[in-house]
Amino acid sequence: IQQVAFAIIVAALFSKNLEYPLTEGGVRALKIRQWVHWKPEPRRLLTEEEYQKEGEEETRRALEELRKYCNSPEFSPWKAVSRLQSPKRFADFIEGSPHLMQNEVSVHAQEYGFGGSLKLFQTESRPIPANCSHI
Repeated sequence: IQQVAFAIIVAALFSKNLEYPLTEGGVRALKIRQWVHWKPEPRRLLTEEEYQKEGEEETRRALEELRKYCNSPEFSPWKAVSRLQSPKRFADFIEGSPHLMQNEVSVHAQEYGFGGSLKLFQTESRPIPANCSHI
């Protein structure tokens, strides 16, 4: 019986003393693996055409959701109409008319379209001012 008790004591000491190194080793291995394998993927930027297309799709989707909400029973049309400058235009929009008038579309195309006076993306670099000595 003395040998069995001695074996149990030795096993208890080994198990208690092995718990810390095994746990610590596992944590270190996990940190090393995360550090080695962690590399953020470079983000792909949108081209002007992709940006324009995505903007049009999201606008169309949001306008459709707005139409659905305006036709739902939880929408109070009298509250909305009382706050609008042009309630007829809003009513036409709910019925399916475009949200922009043709002249608004042409003005936007002239200003922001290809070759327009305002650009969303600046392609040419700006010159560095001469008084910037800290660069």
